[in-house]
This record gives sequence, structure tokens and C-alpha cells, in this order.
Amino acid sequence: MRYLLDFYRQSTDKAHFFTKYFEQLAGTDSLRAQVIAGRPEASIRASWEPQLGQFKQLRKKYLLYSDK
Repeated sequence: MRYLLDFYRQSTDKAHFFTKYFEQLAGTDSLRAQVIAGRPEASIRASWEPQLGQFKQLRKKYLLYSDK
């Protein structure tokens, strides 16, 4: 994440920095929007927590070993 934010800040061609492929990899356009808006890394990571918690809850029934 830190590299992405640094590369974007240092980019001289911000209009062409992100491609559609980036959004396919990220799964949504929200990461792109957050980077463009200049949100800090901690804030971006915190925005993932609600969905990450839901995913962790869902995957529990499929785990072979306990999740520590």
C-alpha cells in the first residue's frame, strides 16, 4: 500500500496512473478514489475492516484448523 501511495504522489501523469485493470485487481473503484483523494494508508486500511470481518466470519466454517 505504501508503495502505491508513494508512486501515485510522485507520478507526473496522474490522469493515466490508474487503468481499468487496476480496478479489476482491486475489485472496486473505491481504492482508486481513496488514493486520488489523498487519504492516508491507515484510513484506507480501516475502510476494509467491515468487509474483512464479514469475510472472516463466513470462512470460519470452511477452515480445517482454528483461526488464531
